[in-house]
Amino acid sequence: MAEGVQTYRILIRAIHKNITSQSGSRLWINHVRDEFKRQRPSVTLEGQTELLQHARDYAFLINGVRYQKVSSLIVFGFSTEHENELPFTLNQ
Repeated sequence: MAEGVQTYRILIRAIHKNITSQSGSRLWINHVRDEFKRQRPSVTLEGQTELLQHARDYAFLINGVRYQKVSSLIVFGFSTEHENELPFTLNQ
């Protein structure tokens, strides 16, 4: 449990520092919160450990990508936003 809380905090801080502060949208934070709260009764302990490792890896990726590259990730669809909320053009 403590490992999950620590991973959650690391991921939320990375998202807030690198994405939310730039875009002003809380969509990513809400998505991560919902994923961590979602019940997964069929997931084993090994599966939970793997999911937490993926979350830590993703936080590492977000922290490694600086401000100018975050917009590129969002433009290329690495986002949970709907198409109508995020203008997407192929000419960028």
